[in-house]
Amino acid sequence: HPEDRPKIEEIAERMRHGDNGRFEAEYRLRHRDGEWIWVLDRGGAHGRDADTGEIRFSGTRVDVTRRKQAELSLEYLADHDTLTGLFNRRGVDLSLRHSHAQCVRTRTPHCVSILDLDHFKRVNDTRGHLAGDQVLRVVAERLLTNSRDADWIGRWGGEEFLVFLHGATEAQAVAAVDRLRWAVAAEPIWFQGQQLRITLSAGIAACDLCDDTPDAVLGRADTALFLAKQQGRNRTCVSGWTTRARGSVVPMAVVVQDAIRAAELHGAYQPIVDLEDRRFVGEETLARILTSDGRILPADSFIGVAQDLGLLHRIDEMLFRAALRHRAEMPTRDGPLSLFVNLSGDLLHHPARVAALAERLPLPTGPLGARMVVTVSEYDVRDEGTRLARSLAPFLEHDCLLAIRDWSGDAAALERMHPLPISFIRFDPGLSQRAPLCERTRTKIQGVQQAAMRLGIICIAHHIEDEETANVLHALGVCWGQGFLFGRPSDPVIPPPDTPA
Repeated sequence: HPEDRPKIEEIAERMRHGDNGRFEAEYRLRHRDGEWIWVLDRGGAHGRDADTGEIRFSGTRVDVTRRKQAELSLEYLADHDTLTGLFNRRGVDLSLRHSHAQCVRTRTPHCVSILDLDHFKRVNDTRGHLAGDQVLRVVAERLLTNSRDADWIGRWGGEEFLVFLHGATEAQAVAAVDRLRWAVAAEPIWFQGQQLRITLSAGIAACDLCDDTPDAVLGRADTALFLAKQQGRNRTCVSGWTTRARGSVVPMAVVVQDAIRAAELHGAYQPIVDLEDRRFVGEETLARILTSDGRILPADSFIGVAQDLGLLHRIDEMLFRAALRHRAEMPTRDGPLSLFVNLSGDLLHHPARVAALAERLPLPTGPLGARMVVTVSEYDVRDEGTRLARSLAPFLEHDCLLAIRDWSGDAAALERMHPLPISFIRFDPGLSQRAPLCERTRTKIQGVQQAAMRLGIICIAHHIEDEETANVLHALGVCWGQGFLFGRPSDPVIPPPDTPA
């Protein structure tokens, strides 16, 4: 078997050099009927032929397939839940510590989410435990079907599930977990001809790569879950805390509200390049909070809290105005440029605010002017495409372009969105990170890129940190790229005191 061959070749090499007189090994062989069987070889060498140099050895080979299958079955049952097929509590604990250590070692951001079925006890009490088991099985299937490729899911205990979100920032984790909650709640679960409507509450915690332990992240996720239940269930809450000078702990909610009140939210800008010739083609506008003690907070640390507070539309407004100020100063010597600014679904539910922001846009400045690109999430497009087109109309009428961010769908999904005037697709960062390692990911990216090309859409890859990743993505046809390889985000751009808000 290909997985066993290196081990056997190593044993053979040691024997050829006389380093090992006896050997014992378990490995798989292809049986003549085409199946893989497990065998146990035991033997020893009996000297080397003086003329040919061949080693003479003898031994026994025993078919141990049944024993090996029983052992593997016991190993599987030791860390998997028999009802759902997911990791059980032991499997979750082992996998969490392994994944956490790997992410810390590679400096990869990640989040942990605990999801709890709302009012599950009521199902068991009114419909019986067989109904409860059916609910748990179906929920597990829907979670697996709708999870991101890089993530894994386990049954944390009872009606609780744990999701490890590899490579996810706090904002990406919120989008991914909300997608899971929506998938569970979208369709009823049938049991003996009756419909059961199930919703989930979720708590999310992001890992601090410098200081956190798995237990600390779990504790914050559990606290956030408690908050979600306390606020009425069927929602996602994020554990958001920051520390000011002198070590006093202040809820991130207070920091966000203070920043909005004092207009201390500013834009930072990260370059976007053409992967063909590394030419500067645009920038992404990133939200930053400048605290009273001079610290700079990235968007990942406060966006989830702003969402819980219903303040995302205020964040969007301030960021859009910052982008407009920056647009006037962008260089034009390199040809047409694009300035991307992210908008939330929350802002698009406020049409009057959208119209007021659009009125701030100047008239088109010709082919050398930086084009504003409003960016919305794949989640918003998928769920509310028709309403989205109406909500975005004021921006599009003022010469803005449209981009879809965090794209993790396939080519067919992109084809179905052709009525929307999409100019750019920005891949989910996890796709970029996995592209050099996973053929399946490369095939997915290439399929989306080819569909995008037919539709006249430019694809952009994010989180490119090394030349290998950039070259792989370029070979797949991806046009533009963004990441530390090409430039880190700037410091927040703070307007002069007399600049209009």
